[in-house]
Amino acid sequence: MRRSYADFVNVMTYDLHGAWDDVTGHNSPLYRGIHEPAGSLLNILIIGFPLYGRGFKLQDRRKTAPGSPSSGGSDKGSYTKEPGYLAYYEVCDIIQNGGSSKWIEDQKVPYLVYNGQWIGYDDARSFREKSTKRSK
Repeated sequence: MRRSYADFVNVMTYDLHGAWDDVTGHNSPLYRGIHEPAGSLLNILIIGFPLYGRGFKLQDRRKTAPGSPSSGGSDKGSYTKEPGYLAYYEVCDIIQNGGSSKWIEDQKVPYLVYNGQWIGYDDARSFREKSTKRSK
């Protein structure tokens, strides 16, 4: 009798938001945000630790909260060279150069605002939150 077994299964729960959306949103939130539509299932169930950020161009620089209107991906990173996608070290460079980091309390993840751009990413604090996740 022949049997097949899986040695490893990888479930990736990230890239829930990105430049393809018309509003800002975190790529790997721990919980559903209050700005998400009612009934939305866009949150992680099995932990993913993405070491990159997903970014957006804000339509209005004054509106920077999650769910703010956007118009495509953020500027290309110096190394990644892809609109709307930044490696973690590129996110760190932006923060060191004046990017304003903020915390999305209901989703337990950070984002930053810089030069009319909105970038969701993960950091040590969000990793701690995700590794000690409790049901809401």
